[in-house]
Amino acid sequence: MNEVYFMISITNREELKDTLAIFEKNGVGVTFVSLGRGTAIINSTPKAVCGAVVTGENWKKVKRALEQEMKIDLPHRGIVFIVPVSAAGSLRQLTLLSGTQEIKTGEESVLKNTKYELIIAIANAGYSDVVMEAARAAGAKGGTVVHAKGTGQTGTEDFLGVTLASEKEMIYIVATTELKKPIMQAIKETCGLGKPAKAVLLSLPVTETAGLRFFEMQESSEEEK
Repeated sequence: MNEVYFMISITNREELKDTLAIFEKNGVGVTFVSLGRGTAIINSTPKAVCGAVVTGENWKKVKRALEQEMKIDLPHRGIVFIVPVSAAGSLRQLTLLSGTQEIKTGEESVLKNTKYELIIAIANAGYSDVVMEAARAAGAKGGTVVHAKGTGQTGTEDFLGVTLASEKEMIYIVATTELKKPIMQAIKETCGLGKPAKAVLLSLPVTETAGLRFFEMQESSEEEK
């Protein structure tokens, strides 16, 4: 695939409505929202964290609108960035997440010398344990669960039998590039759209890491046996 990215925005919580309006107006109709807080020691500000699949063309529109309408490029106004999507659970899942955006399909994208991938599983609330059981069975070491709520694309329930505008759990799993496909396949078979979890999957290339030294030492030790 090409020209497909996962967009992450972090803005002041009070501006969430305006942020989502800009996304939708510029073709990004499916967004997953979670709430956070800034890390400033004094007067930390409540934040809204949004994640969405976006095409390269729509990203340019969103970026321009955020700069012009929300002045996102000024200090303390927030941050928005994109990471290339290297794979999805299926074209159907990618279509579900991209909404009305036109997706260009093709070969999976691969970044040279990328050792790790971030797998994102978006599942119905209450199914994160089932997702992680499948992932661990395929070699995953662990994961992180974030509670979120989907917005937009109210027609997808009739069209694809899935609704995104409900309580969701986003499971983040960092795995080696070699384990990416087995883990995604295991989750898809156990928790995919035809199962109660109705999980959709994306993987993002991780170009740099910190905090994985112990994992790498374990991996080297197993290879020496």
